Parts: sequence; structure tokens; C-alpha cells
Amino acid sequence: MKIRNLILISFLVIGCGKEPGKEVSKNNSPNPSTERTVKELTLKDKVVGFYEGKYKQGTNKLVLWENGEFESYRNGAKRFTANWKINKNGELNVAVKEKSKEALLVFRINSDHSLTGTTATINGKQEVLPGKDQITFAKIKTGAKGSPPTVKSMLTVIGEPLTKDEENFAGRRKGESEEPDGTGFHYETVYRRDHTYSLSTLYLHTSNDGEEGGASGAVDIGGEEWVVHGIWRIIGDHVYFLDLVDGNQKITDNEQEVTWATLSSSDKNAYGLEFPESKDEDGVIFPVVKYLEETVEKLKHPGMWPYNSPNALESFDLLTAYKHAIVEETNR
Repeated sequence: MKIRNLILISFLVIGCGKEPGKEVSKNNSPNPSTERTVKELTLKDKVVGFYEGKYKQGTNKLVLWENGEFESYRNGAKRFTANWKINKNGELNVAVKEKSKEALLVFRINSDHSLTGTTATINGKQEVLPGKDQITFAKIKTGAKGSPPTVKSMLTVIGEPLTKDEENFAGRRKGESEEPDGTGFHYETVYRRDHTYSLSTLYLHTSNDGEEGGASGAVDIGGEEWVVHGIWRIIGDHVYFLDLVDGNQKITDNEQEVTWATLSSSDKNAYGLEFPESKDEDGVIFPVVKYLEETVEKLKHPGMWPYNSPNALESFDLLTAYKHAIVEETNR
């Protein structure tokens, strides 16, 4: 989410064959070119998904989208985007085009549904990677159907049925970020079953000697409360967010941005969210941020009280809230 310094990963799978119980007669033999196309499409469908590979400098993650887009991340920071396809040998080809470099990366599709990088051709020079330099990426999640979420596609999710993963994720939760000096913020959020969410933030303050509000060193939650409303959805191991209303202000079309976090761990009472490294329009880099969201029965921030009723988990008229939000006159 924008309020938490947000902003994405890459690929695999194999296997296709005859449908059990069916044989093709000589008189009804399929056209060889048609059979090849069917098998290639089947392999393409299976290779779509989310992957992770470990190496001595850290972790690489990959996302292989159904539409042929490819994303690569290293230690939480996005490295590049590219295009992928299955070559005639049943391998995965990834074509990378950057300002001064073109590369073709080849991955072997293994029988255990993992991917192994084998060959790299950079600016026309091919190199077969020695075994010690070949990284294998395990498939950690399926999904990645269609294209990476856009503002337009996120808007169409409102009111759509939840997936199995989303069913477990919906609910009320709280989280906290505390800096070494005692500052930071406390937030509460509700993820509704219609794919909308609301998030309230209050800042943490450390009391000094003689100040009203508690003993020295005590942490109080106070200050101005800020509530954000938006859309959420889960694809693979990613939670995607689109903020639409920030406080009482409308986030205009040119400011809207789809952000995401990795759902790093979860159980019935808590979810771990990891937001990747990001950069703002001025070039300021925000490091990877991790939160642990604990499930709560009741929300305590004043701005969240309306969302404690049982039916408040079902829906929220986000588009009406957006319609009536004000537009800030100066640039945000």
C-alpha cells in the first residue's frame, strides 16, 4: 500500500501427454503441427507461476505471467522485466532488452517443476554456465494468470468472489512499525470480502520525564489519524493493493499505482507481509520493509469503529467514497 512505502518477482512447470482411456485411430490421426501446438500451449500454461532460488549473495525471485511477461527480483529489489516463451527444445527462453544490453537467458524445465539457468547470450556472445553457477528456482506458487495487475484490472476485482487464499486472508488485523528512537506508527486494517480494504494509521510517541501522558520512555499512540481506502487481491504469494482515497482526498488517475507485498508467512492469527525496495519520483530509495499483522476481533482506532460490525467485513461502497472525496488543489 502507498501509505506503507510499497511496490514485484518470476517462473515454471512441465508435463503433458495422452488423455487416459483414449486412443487415436490411423484414420483420425491428428495433424502433427496441431498436436505440437496443443503440447506447447499445455507446457506454457504449466510453466506460469512464482519461483525462488537461493545463492550465496541472497535470494532471487521470478514471476512468469501467462501473457509472456517476466519479472526478476534480487533480495527484494526489482532487477528487470523481460519476455518469455518456450523454445522448440522445450526450454524456457527469457529475452531481456535494456538500454545498452540485450540478453537471452535459457532455463531447463526440470521434472520436479523447477527451473535451472543453463545458458546466457549477452550482446550476441553466448556462454554456457558451469554447473556451480547454475541457479535452480523452485516453484513456490501457481497462479500468475493473465497479466500483472494494472489499475484497470484491479478496479474490476471489486465484488468478485474470493479465491481460497483470499478467503483465509480476509479479516481485521493490526500492525506496528517502531524505530530505535521510539517513533513509528501503529495501524489497523480491514480486508473485506468484496476486495476492498480500509487502513488507519496513528503515530507512536515516546514520553519524556515530566511530560503528561505517562512515565519516561512509555510509548503512546496518538496524533492525527489517517485512513486510506482501496482494493486488494492475492495472486500467488503476492498481495496487491490499489489506494483510491487517502484521508478525505481522492487519489487521481495519474497518481494511482498498483503496489504489492510478499505474503511471507501466515497462520490463523498472523500474516507476514514483506514490501520490496522501492524508489520515489525523486530517486529516494525506500528499503525492504516487513510487517507482522495480527488478527483482532475489534478495531480500536476511532476511524475504524464503523468496521467492527459483522457485516462490515462483507462490503464497502468504495466507488461512492471515491466519487465524493475531494481533489487536492496543489500537487501531492
